[in-house]
Amino acid sequence: MSITSVNPIDGSNSNSAGLDNSAIVKKALNSGVAPILKAFSETDEGKKVIMRNSFRDPLDIIKLLLAKYTETQSNIAKNEADDIAMVSAGISEVNKLWSNLMTDAMKSVKPGDVGKTVNISTLSSYSQVDKVLKDKLGLPNGIKELLSGNVNANYDQLQSMQATVTAHCDTVQVDVNSQQQEFKNTMTAINSAKEERANLSAFIIQLSSLR
Repeated sequence: MSITSVNPIDGSNSNSAGLDNSAIVKKALNSGVAPILKAFSETDEGKKVIMRNSFRDPLDIIKLLLAKYTETQSNIAKNEADDIAMVSAGISEVNKLWSNLMTDAMKSVKPGDVGKTVNISTLSSYSQVDKVLKDKLGLPNGIKELLSGNVNANYDQLQSMQATVTAHCDTVQVDVNSQQQEFKNTMTAINSAKEERANLSAFIIQLSSLR
């Protein structure tokens, strides 16, 4: 038997007998009580969860949707955290190693003597700095890319190299700060989605009573 009820979303009459479980979930998501899960439900992964479980209880579908969303966001958060840790360590290593390189290089040059130079590629810290720049700080060609291939330097040129390396590390740190904010946003989204589940559950119970 068909039962005509008032739709609590828009106040219209509807034939509730045709309202299946997936439709109830979609109506709840469209109600505005769960914007995060609604957005996820419109992704390919979210659509798959709803379509594959349309025969299940609406509350179970919401639980599955939340679980999939949480899994997806947790993977994103893990990758973000790993990247932040790697790059932060890289910045620290470059600063330390470059300081060692400068200490060694300064032994071979003199202020004001432009003709007295040092080949920094012969210094022990050079290859270490190069490796960290390539592996952790996004420079495929390492220190040569950063210093435009220059390896011979007098006192003033060493100071310029120091400024270049420091500026690069500062720029990368700005990116790390942005990643840290993105990580916080991801974790906030996960927690908010859990709160939305409670709101959706209450709304679904209301809709289910109309069938």
